[in-house]
Amino acid sequence: MNKKARAILWFALGLGLLAAVALQADLGRSLQALARAAARPGRLLAAAALVALVHAGLALKWHVLSRLAGAPVRWRQSLRIFGTLVLVGTFTPGRAGELVVPMLMRGGGRLTGVALANRILESTWTLCVGAFAAFVVIGLRRLWMVAVVLALFIAITVVLSRPRLTAAVLAAVRACLRPFSRRRPVAWLLQQEQKHQADIQHFYAANQRLLRPGPLLVFSLVMLAVWLVAVQANTLLIHATVPSDGKAVTFMIVLALTSVSAVAAFISPTPGGLGVSEGAVVVFLAGLGFEKEAFVPFVLLSRLVLYAVVIAFYALSRLLGRTIEPPPDNAPV
Repeated sequence: MNKKARAILWFALGLGLLAAVALQADLGRSLQALARAAARPGRLLAAAALVALVHAGLALKWHVLSRLAGAPVRWRQSLRIFGTLVLVGTFTPGRAGELVVPMLMRGGGRLTGVALANRILESTWTLCVGAFAAFVVIGLRRLWMVAVVLALFIAITVVLSRPRLTAAVLAAVRACLRPFSRRRPVAWLLQQEQKHQADIQHFYAANQRLLRPGPLLVFSLVMLAVWLVAVQANTLLIHATVPSDGKAVTFMIVLALTSVSAVAAFISPTPGGLGVSEGAVVVFLAGLGFEKEAFVPFVLLSRLVLYAVVIAFYALSRLLGRTIEPPPDNAPV
């Protein structure tokens, strides 16, 4: 099976899972909720504007991190690569496409390092927010699992912030893979490492520059603002689609479900968490005592708004952005 067929298969699987989530509620009731939301588009437009603002904040973060890593990129170049990065990440399993876009767009090892560091930091931030919200909403139950994963991310961050540790880990992985070098996936990995060997020092340098107190503080401040806006966007979508009677959906609950959706997107085998994120949110809310059927229109509308904003953002990046020139061979680390 070629890559295109595999991608279509995973996307179809995600649509199937999303359909399964939709069937958890009465179809007529869901359509009525969506019709009510469409009849009063103010909240929908405001939510879409906030989601667009979230992506603008993430684009700003990407540019700042790129500059802090020493990448000689201008904001229009950053806009172009980030628009592509978000689009590919949204339509690849586990958002894995985010990690290869910089290299494919001639960003070199330095911007690839930025992508990896950004992914690790975003995952760590999401887990921290999720743990905090879970502590407030459900107490200490099962928080130990979050603590274990968070400790793993911290360990990875420490390793990547030290070039010698990173080199040692890569050498150990290379030694473990060498006996299997004739197998196609392993051979491809080793071939890619040899192909990009010249960029590896730039990769190390980007990690070392970013995983320090100053850049981490900048990253945290931008992410704090982004998450507050994202929570407000989800709150507007909930108010537009979910009846106001019954148990109130508080700020902390929306914060928790936002982190649940984000974590599911990171670990899901379907493109951008399609179907998995929605199912995780519905199950999470049901576990808190909410009527899960009432939130099906919300998760469906959230997915539509996300796709609309991501595609529009990519189109804007194509219109206003510029391609990245390949770094010279003698570029300083």
